Amino acid sequence: MNLVSLAMNFITPAIVNRIASALGVDSKIVQMAVSAALPTILGSIVGKASKPEGLSQLSTMLGQQDAGLLSNFSSMIGGTDQSKLVTSGTTMLGSLLGNTSVGALTGAVGKFTGLGEAPAKSLIGMIAPVAMGTLAHQQKSNNLDAAGLGKLLASQKDNITAAMPAGFGDLLKGTGILDGFALPSASAAAGKVASAASSAASTATNAATTAAKAAASVPAPKPAGLPSWLTWGALLAALLAGWYLLGPGARPTTTAVPAIMHNNVNVAGEAANVYAALRDSISGMKDQASAQSTLPKLQDAAKRLTALQTTATQMPASTRGDLAKLIAGYLPQIRALAQTAMNAAGVSGVAKTVVDQILNQMEALAKG
Repeated sequence: MNLVSLAMNFITPAIVNRIASALGVDSKIVQMAVSAALPTILGSIVGKASKPEGLSQLSTMLGQQDAGLLSNFSSMIGGTDQSKLVTSGTTMLGSLLGNTSVGALTGAVGKFTGLGEAPAKSLIGMIAPVAMGTLAHQQKSNNLDAAGLGKLLASQKDNITAAMPAGFGDLLKGTGILDGFALPSASAAAGKVASAASSAASTATNAATTAAKAAASVPAPKPAGLPSWLTWGALLAALLAGWYLLGPGARPTTTAVPAIMHNNVNVAGEAANVYAALRDSISGMKDQASAQSTLPKLQDAAKRLTALQTTATQMPASTRGDLAKLIAGYLPQIRALAQTAMNAAGVSGVAKTVVDQILNQMEALAKG
């Protein structure tokens, strides 16, 4: 069970658009804010529940949750009950975690997304009931006592860590929020980009060397009297070299697209590798079980896209435009594969949230 995915299922793209409209901001910023805030709220609750008194308080609060909140959530956004929802969410979260922690979370979300403190506070107030409602539903449907609830929450650390956007943890340092979680930092994400690009470049170099040796070892064809096996040998060597360069484990490498360099890192190589990972992962989702096994790969791809977005903001306009064109070329196939995958039984409920996030990230990158 993944509580982050379960909670995210209630914040559909349509809900994100309604929140964006209610706050008067871009939907992509709202999606980024939700992706940071929701797992952080759940992680804060996990930390609170790690202490007996906190677990007891949480169990009591969940027992008092409105059973119909989740089913009515979408209608409250942008409606007359929106202010009531926001007030209820912030009050509930403040009572459980403390107003200082809620303020620190609000500030971090506002800085991370550029949303600003006031809209960030409203957004957190809107989604806090989703986190609590998801927990309340699991407690009730699984008939969990306080000990069972504590065990469930303790099992969610890896899921919460995996869902955190790279770099957001840097804004939480010193706040006491998510202490004990190994949060991905922006520097670590940048290191992964550099490492992936270096690895891709090394693979391309080795492949080119192998291909050159293979071609050199085959005698040049003669116009007459050439044994047929030599002609086919040359063709086979070329095909093998092409397979090595473009086979499933390597394509697309940095040789497939022109290099786009930033701080001595080939950003195009990382973009190509993320595209290849997404293409293979999404096309492999045929049912609920395969979607569940693929989910960590999709979450990793989303983190790598977040790192690319961070890098893109630091790039000159010319190279950022080149990256945008590259991503725009990848987007149609990923979108088509995603649509096919979501139509398979059981896939949408598991992977739709993270796939939608990935598509939103790619669309944002494609716009430069």
